[in-house]
Amino acid sequence: KLTGWEIVAVPGLIPAGPFFDHLANRRFPVTNWLRTKKELDYIVEPDMFHDFFGHVPILTQPVFADFMQMYGEKAEDMIALGGDEMITRLYWYSAEYGLIQEPGQPVKAFGAGLMSSFTELQFAVESKDAHHVRFDLETVMRTGYEIDKFQRAYFVLPSFDALRDAFANGDLAGIVARFKGRPALDPSMV
Repeated sequence: KLTGWEIVAVPGLIPAGPFFDHLANRRFPVTNWLRTKKELDYIVEPDMFHDFFGHVPILTQPVFADFMQMYGEKAEDMIALGGDEMITRLYWYSAEYGLIQEPGQPVKAFGAGLMSSFTELQFAVESKDAHHVRFDLETVMRTGYEIDKFQRAYFVLPSFDALRDAFANGDLAGIVARFKGRPALDPSMV
């Protein structure tokens, strides 16, 4: 109710087209299965815990909710231009593993991958070994990631407005045109 989003039950990962359509129409797909106790800290495929405790709460933040809708509206266009890996990296480093540090505040997590993994959340926010990088749209879209271990880079936003504005006003097509087909940047080196 706070931002006009609704939840849609899905059986697991869904294809990109329907996923983007849901986001563009302010519907968030939530999986209808739950991880086992031994998978509590990490699973490869999202479950209800990941979706409800990771993605759904941040959709109450109006600016982030608007970003997610814009992402759904623009993602297929970026894929059509050959930027599928780049647009996926933006989602990964924001919606899944995003950090924010507003002026005068400590670093806080908002990404669902962090919110549904206690040990990585603790590492990303508290460890001096976590590699925090200032958010830059082009760098984020070019930086590789790994799905089966802690991230080697965490991009830190100064505000949700910065994310929305970079996405709304950034030259996404230009970034894709300049860098498609090139190797991803090493996250430990950005």
